[in-house]
Amino acid sequence: MKKAVFVLILVLLVVFSASAEIGIRIGHGTLDPDFKNLGMTALAGVDIGLTKRLELNIEVMTPVVPNPLSKAVVGFEIGYSLGGNRIADNGYAGISINHVVSVGFFTVNLVPTYLTLRLTPVTVGTVAAGRRENFLPIGIAWNFRDNSIGLFMSIMVYDHYITGTWRDYV
Repeated sequence: MKKAVFVLILVLLVVFSASAEIGIRIGHGTLDPDFKNLGMTALAGVDIGLTKRLELNIEVMTPVVPNPLSKAVVGFEIGYSLGGNRIADNGYAGISINHVVSVGFFTVNLVPTYLTLRLTPVTVGTVAAGRRENFLPIGIAWNFRDNSIGLFMSIMVYDHYITGTWRDYV
């Protein structure tokens, strides 16, 4: 277990140092496809640009109401921008309204549990602008521990970019 954590930290450091676009991700995020523990949930994470269309989202989701921090869903998604490039290219800021499809792997209380497929039908904003809003991401989650499939949905996820924005091009 200690070796796996060390390797994960090492990979994250390499990705962070090689990436041009890094953003902080916050919003509503839930991954409870069986709908047993509904309530208000929060999502926090990091959005890392891998290529002009690919991104890596490392996320933590936890309930806020009724039992704060009672369960931690931690994982990552790799997203592909369907509508066009998400980053600046030769003075072009990228497409302002986009769509993202993502595949992911999530753990519940650090126990591997879910494989996901998510569609974000509308994203507004660009990396160059420094922010992006992701509206109504909806997905399918396969719980491979008990072999069940369920739906999950968020309301909105907000990305605030630290690097790769217009400030880096001025």
